[in-house]
Amino acid sequence: MKRLLLLIFLISQGLFAQDYSNSWNDHFSYYNIQSIDYTESKIYAAAENSVFIHDLNLNSNETISSVNGLSGERISTIYFSEEHQKLLIGYENGLIEIKSSAEESIFRVTDIVEKQTIAPTDKVINQFLESNGKIFIATGYGVSEYDLENLEFGDSFYIGSNGIQLAVSQIAVLNGNIYAATMGGGIKYAEVDNPNLVDFNQWQTISSDSWKGITTVNETLYAIKGNNALYRIENSNLVTVATGLGLVKDLGNYENNIIVTSADKVSIFDQNGNQINSFTSLPDGENLTLNTAFYNGEHFFLGHSMLGLLMTNPSSGSYQVLSPQGPLFNMISNIEATENQLWVVFDEYDTDYNPYPISSKGASHFVGNDWHNFSSEFLFGVPEFVNITINPNSPNEVYLSSYFKGLLKVVDEEPQILYNEANGLDDVVIPSNPSYVGDVRINGGAFDAQGNLWFVNSMVDEGLKVLTPQGNIQGVDITSVVPNPASDNGFEDLVIDQNNNIYFGTEKNGVIAYQYSTGNLEIIVGNASGANLPSNEIRGMAVDQNNVLWIGTNRGLRVLYNPSSVFTQNVATSPIIIVEDDGVAQELLFEQFISDIEVDGANNKWIATATSGVFYVSSNGQDIIGHYTTDNSPLPSDNVTDVGIDHSSGRVYFGTINGLVSFKGTATQARNNLNNVFAYPNPVRPGFQGNVVIDGLMQDANVKITDISGNLVYEEVAQGGSILWDTTAFGKYKVASGVYLVIITSEDQAETKVTKIMVVR
Repeated sequence: MKRLLLLIFLISQGLFAQDYSNSWNDHFSYYNIQSIDYTESKIYAAAENSVFIHDLNLNSNETISSVNGLSGERISTIYFSEEHQKLLIGYENGLIEIKSSAEESIFRVTDIVEKQTIAPTDKVINQFLESNGKIFIATGYGVSEYDLENLEFGDSFYIGSNGIQLAVSQIAVLNGNIYAATMGGGIKYAEVDNPNLVDFNQWQTISSDSWKGITTVNETLYAIKGNNALYRIENSNLVTVATGLGLVKDLGNYENNIIVTSADKVSIFDQNGNQINSFTSLPDGENLTLNTAFYNGEHFFLGHSMLGLLMTNPSSGSYQVLSPQGPLFNMISNIEATENQLWVVFDEYDTDYNPYPISSKGASHFVGNDWHNFSSEFLFGVPEFVNITINPNSPNEVYLSSYFKGLLKVVDEEPQILYNEANGLDDVVIPSNPSYVGDVRINGGAFDAQGNLWFVNSMVDEGLKVLTPQGNIQGVDITSVVPNPASDNGFEDLVIDQNNNIYFGTEKNGVIAYQYSTGNLEIIVGNASGANLPSNEIRGMAVDQNNVLWIGTNRGLRVLYNPSSVFTQNVATSPIIIVEDDGVAQELLFEQFISDIEVDGANNKWIATATSGVFYVSSNGQDIIGHYTTDNSPLPSDNVTDVGIDHSSGRVYFGTINGLVSFKGTATQARNNLNNVFAYPNPVRPGFQGNVVIDGLMQDANVKITDISGNLVYEEVAQGGSILWDTTAFGKYKVASGVYLVIITSEDQAETKVTKIMVVR
């Protein structure tokens, strides 16, 4: 029966992953290197959830990410088979993905992921070893075989006592034997060609300790024990080679050298166990925090956890960063986009707005195609950046909100002023919780039409602040609507409507509204008062082009169609009810944790959730235009923390807990004139299945499309800067080949524009 169970496991399951590179781009961080492999001319490096290949001769990089078909899950190891010219990528969840050098497609192997008899924490892929025409896989449950030629599994070996699953950290093959370094069961070995390796009794044991790794050099076995000491194995006896290596992270070999990577150094030993080289510090004094390394006799290739893949020659006194450009980290807290640029921060608080333990991850700025990264030390040492506000009238002026030390003004990428308790902001004072005392907790902000920056100052009486263009800070006391602000752990998003009224979300008290012209404060809270909120925990808000307030909570969505009415009467928010194809009515985003809401140039809404990816809905929410998840898009996680839109290009950025990607959206911001109208693709070539984008429009411009004889085939009123034409005659049939005229008239009929589209069937 045991044999039968194993054979069931071997029924190979696989599929080819989808490539999304036509519509999406990745913006992952390649600075936390998990694993590397090498050939004479190329270095293969795995970051947290993506891979890049560095060509040493061309000094160039090729990246492979979820946009190309990778899963976006956390990578644990990689291996390149020179014999088969295939790259194997192993994941912590047991997934294996295979990329052929000759093909663009990625083959996804899900056997281990879907094996229910293995605990999720035991499915991790620790190593691939190619030997005797097979790939041996060291995993958290034992050893498996894989046929790389035919893309199918062979047997799996559970080699613990009585055949139980036992974690294997690394495998080596020497003199006809396969050796497995296990975590708690010693070093197991057996004849590699034994046809009955599935029988645990065929495996013998050396030692009984926990082992981190094993490798071979010049017909000799070397292994790292759990005590971080290096041993040579001679006839099943252990001979100590080196101690005092620090926390060992990886064990490898190259030709006749043993490579031991510790967290803070790399040690090189020759075939006799003599240390012949080491690398202990970077030339500029940066700390070594390594996950893996490789030494080819001339250069060290360091898999750093913060700086990326580094290449250095110790005698040169310098190092080169081989990693592709990217943001500092993949854990995205907040993003903010404007024309041709994006700012990103990475610090975070938990779901109760607790920022402890304090982190200091800095910020990243994407300009054009380049990433500029700034450490916390450069940014005046300020930690816990959680929000970004860009001055729309001066995009080089950026404000970074710290949920610990105040508000930092940055101009032309240079920190200028830190606003804190010393110059106008309030720190938290809670005698019952002295650990919070001194915190200056700043979060969401927005600029009004007069150039004032409004932002929230959490857990203090003057919870709403305004920074004037002259640099003065004033506070608004909110205790008339929230008597004890310190009891509310966090104030969240802040938005301003078309009447210059301010609204901001709270953790426990719903939405607070402030009318600047009168000084009135009101609150939209709870269900008992008639406000009809599904929860008082507000996580994201937006005001759309029709001056409707969209409110995202941790338990669903509401809209307020006339938000200014809150200052004159009791108001009730409304759910959006949609009717499915089967005729069943349901509430849009019922019980969803909504983390952000953004409005694009067509007044459609991008709504991010913590568990279900991103929803793209029509201007009134009645139609779900798109729903993007890890299953149908390159999103690296369904926990989407923020959305940013570059309204000039229509590009939409998605920040997740596992990285940043962007979508080539088409809804752009309305223009002031029709001088720059254009259509793309143009011409429309045979086989094209998408929509033609007509861009550069004014708000409410009328767009007519006719054939060359003047017959009308399409008409639309622009809700932003662009519209889409599906190349049909009012949705009935595809238009024939020919030249089509696009006639555009502004709402006031003062401007007109005519352009042409060539359609080739």
